[in-house]
Amino acid sequence: MNVHIINSYKLLNRLPKEASGKKIVIKEALSQGPVSNDTLPKLFEERAQFFKDAYGISEEVYYGESMPEIMKIPAIKKFSKVNLWFEHDIMSQVNLWFTCSLINFNIIKELSLVLPSVGHQNGFENMNKLQIAKTFKNKINLTYHQFTTLQNLWVAYCEKNFAAMHKLSRPLSSILPLLSEVIRVIESDYNGFTYAKKVLNKIQKDKEKDELKLIEKFKSAAPIYGYEEAQVAYLLEIIQQ
Repeated sequence: MNVHIINSYKLLNRLPKEASGKKIVIKEALSQGPVSNDTLPKLFEERAQFFKDAYGISEEVYYGESMPEIMKIPAIKKFSKVNLWFEHDIMSQVNLWFTCSLINFNIIKELSLVLPSVGHQNGFENMNKLQIAKTFKNKINLTYHQFTTLQNLWVAYCEKNFAAMHKLSRPLSSILPLLSEVIRVIESDYNGFTYAKKVLNKIQKDKEKDELKLIEKFKSAAPIYGYEEAQVAYLLEIIQQ
């Protein structure tokens, strides 16, 4: 069986015809809010509460939409070929690490990483169907060492062990060239959102008062986050408190 784990609903309907099989869509943003490497029930409880507090999304919606998709991952059948459709930005990478933590490498036939062209602005959203089909054709078959390194990144991220994260990023640099930058920004934000504040201070020189325009300018100035409008709005609210 072919399985495609996708980090965006926007990409779901743009997958090439060659990408046939079961589709699992990750509806999460684990780069924001609390995370835990304890048990899935505890993580789901924390995440449901976070989405309720931060975005006004009810716990029923989280348990009815996000959780069921996530639970499909550890239930992937033996000998499946699993394709991970993720991008280079912070939101996508953290979700990728978490996804890998749920996969049993020993029972699947093949695990591949499908990445867009390198560059902050070159996500799947900015690619046409032909380009997306080419990325699928050029997918990266992950080795066991690469896979376990991605799993360990999730553990280190939950523990806020940035020294370990920087060390783990090095052997993955050939396939994830922006990973070191992702980790630097995550660390700087943990230490007072220094990167986000720097970006905000730069764009506020324009004296932009329109909130939607400010959000769009932040997205453009800091594509490393990979956030949608609501996530940028939440980030800006935090750093301006």
